[in-house]
Amino acid sequence: MEQNSKHFVVRRSMDGIHFIPVSDMIPSQAPNGNSQSILNYRFIDSKPEAGINYYRIRQTDFDLKMHYTEIKSIVLEMIYKSACIQIPCRIN
Repeated sequence: MEQNSKHFVVRRSMDGIHFIPVSDMIPSQAPNGNSQSILNYRFIDSKPEAGINYYRIRQTDFDLKMHYTEIKSIVLEMIYKSACIQIPCRIN
């Protein structure tokens, strides 16, 4: 479900505190930024780091207010070309 949603940006951190964007702006699929249905998005991090990678999604509304998902982490013992993580996007 989305409300007043303009776009999303996937952000990554190596310490769980300082996040940097790792995606371009992902436009909302919701008509006029609003949806009562669950919408699915996909992003693949093409340059994950070895060790623990922390991720969160920043949602920006049409009025430019920003909201963040909870932080999720994955551990990479070896670096491959990309990593994929599914984060249910529950933004309050």
